[in-house]
Amino acid sequence: MSATGDDLLGVHVFGPGWGESILLEIPCSREGENKRWAIIDCFRTREKKSYVPPLGYLHKRGVRSLAFACRTHAHEDHCRGFSEVIKGINIDRWWENAGFSDRLCAGYYRLSFFNTGARDHRARNLYEELLRQRVLLRPHRHGMDSSRFRKLTGYHRAIWCSTSDADGLQVVVSALAPHSATVSDYETALAQALERLDAEEEGSLEPINVLLGRRQNDLSVVLLATFGETRLILGGDASKEAWDEILKDGDRIADNAPLACNLLKVSHHGSGSSYSEQAWCEHDKPVAIITPFESNRLPKPKMLGIFKKLSERLEVTGQMDDPRTLPDVVSLRIQMGAYGARPVFTERIIGFSMYFDSAGKLRDEAVITHEDCR
Repeated sequence: MSATGDDLLGVHVFGPGWGESILLEIPCSREGENKRWAIIDCFRTREKKSYVPPLGYLHKRGVRSLAFACRTHAHEDHCRGFSEVIKGINIDRWWENAGFSDRLCAGYYRLSFFNTGARDHRARNLYEELLRQRVLLRPHRHGMDSSRFRKLTGYHRAIWCSTSDADGLQVVVSALAPHSATVSDYETALAQALERLDAEEEGSLEPINVLLGRRQNDLSVVLLATFGETRLILGGDASKEAWDEILKDGDRIADNAPLACNLLKVSHHGSGSSYSEQAWCEHDKPVAIITPFESNRLPKPKMLGIFKKLSERLEVTGQMDDPRTLPDVVSLRIQMGAYGARPVFTERIIGFSMYFDSAGKLRDEAVITHEDCR
């Protein structure tokens, strides 16, 4: 890890090939203060001796509390390990999408009985993890007012702000998604699907699989963090449909909140189903980071080519199955100042750290390895 000043905004993106998490390292407001930290999504590694990399990263830096934690949606690769974070670090605020509910947990529970094989095992594990999180959050929730425990829906400006520094600068975090109509439609569809499943109607399993699978991405939280002229958009797993709602959101437009950004965490591992051409045009050539998802072989070479043309620079975390399939499409930074002519992927590198000043300039960066997190 490179040494950085206290006046820089750090973003640490983890994505070893399965799972995703982002840590924000928030600059000091006053001399002598400690930096504040926040976490968006979490994951546990899948090896035999698995662990939670973002939690280990925080512990190695002596972080004892988080300004906020956000679970963008209820997919295993974005929320496993949060139970350990809740137990291991004090969380001041908790955010989740408005579509998360007891009914959603019930869907995963029932799915674990109806499906077989690996999906059955994953559905049961996810249900148990979400249940642990709800139990652990219960005392926190009772001690938090509505501004500190929030179910996010639609555009909300400044859901969290840091203390202003001597120059009046502060980090401001706003929510861009999910849209309230999308959440309402999802809840109605899930209730109907569970009723059909209870009635044991023929073909009733597929709607549940779809709702708890790809349609969860329609509910993903998308966050915008600003620091002076620096703008970071953290896209979660937002689908194209979710981006279409963001683009036409009247509250965002009325608030004059553009989608131009200095850094973009690309939605849903760079999949085609998350790509909105109009949104990317509004992003205006950002530095873009993709977290791969090896099980679905994401991102695809075709999409990498598109993203490369639309980005000032494109980075991919983690390890890809076969780097030979991506010649000259994207360069993966291996060490400070060194770029390969072809993508080079190594299991040691699980993420990137980037530090921005308030003028929108990238001032420092480094790779994240397993050794930084254990």
